[in-house]
Amino acid sequence: VDACNTTEDFNAVLADARRTALVVGPGALPATGGEEHLRDIIQSAIASPKTVVLDGDVFRAYEHQPHHLLGKLDPARHVLTPHHGEFIRLFGALD
Repeated sequence: VDACNTTEDFNAVLADARRTALVVGPGALPATGGEEHLRDIIQSAIASPKTVVLDGDVFRAYEHQPHHLLGKLDPARHVLTPHHGEFIRLFGALD
């Protein structure tokens, strides 16, 4: 597992055919410099052919516009792993 601290690091991982899966989200907002930049990274990740696990700050980045994320996911390649609070941010409370 390697951390991507820059856009260049992330692009290198995306380009590396040996890496077949990515985890995006845990601790990403401070590292990326904001929600818009994180959303750009997430969009690049889910557009790639790699399996992508989305967690943590992903749900904060899409809290006000979940359709921009959910409408682009492929259940065969993309996995959401929210805890209860993150789930509510994205989907709202279930009564």
